[in-house]
Amino acid sequence: MKTYSLIVALCFVASLKASAQKINLEKWVTHVVDSLQKNKADTIEYYHEYCGECDITRAFGDTVKHHNCQIENSWVQIENTIIYKQNGEYFSLAFNCNYPPIRKKLSHIKSLEYFVSIVPALNHRDQTLTALRKHNKFAPLESVDGIYKQAFLYWEGIKQSVYLHDEPTSDQTQLSFLWISKEINLFKLIASELSTN
Repeated sequence: MKTYSLIVALCFVASLKASAQKINLEKWVTHVVDSLQKNKADTIEYYHEYCGECDITRAFGDTVKHHNCQIENSWVQIENTIIYKQNGEYFSLAFNCNYPPIRKKLSHIKSLEYFVSIVPALNHRDQTLTALRKHNKFAPLESVDGIYKQAFLYWEGIKQSVYLHDEPTSDQTQLSFLWISKEINLFKLIASELSTN
């Protein structure tokens, strides 16, 4: 009987772990952002890194853990963090499919204000890319493997996003798009804030 109970318990734990790994991160983020907005968070930034064809391990606290999340076939989620401002204070909510969300109070965060300040440039980017597509022209191509970064801003009813390959090229054609340097600066700020807080 004890053996049977142990087997049932192990199966239960295994099913919990399997279901946790199948969490739909996109739906979960949408739910969290909606909850934060209802609780008067005035500026919200969702940042994540993902990797194509990569196996990632990261230091998390004092131990090294695999805290990645396979999201599609070979795509792996490396980092998922929501940074937000609520009642004049800053917080982060780090999460993944393998552990519960971790909420932390942060010191002053510059990436939120910077993200808000580049919204006009990002709107111009969207208009420029739409105009290019209408004329069958496209922005420079990026590699299909490697580490990618993406961030979304939720602010005063606006949702804007940035996306960048981890190693942007120094190709003059690509750098001629003025918003790219602003996107690079945003990701540098976010990386700095996540490593120091």
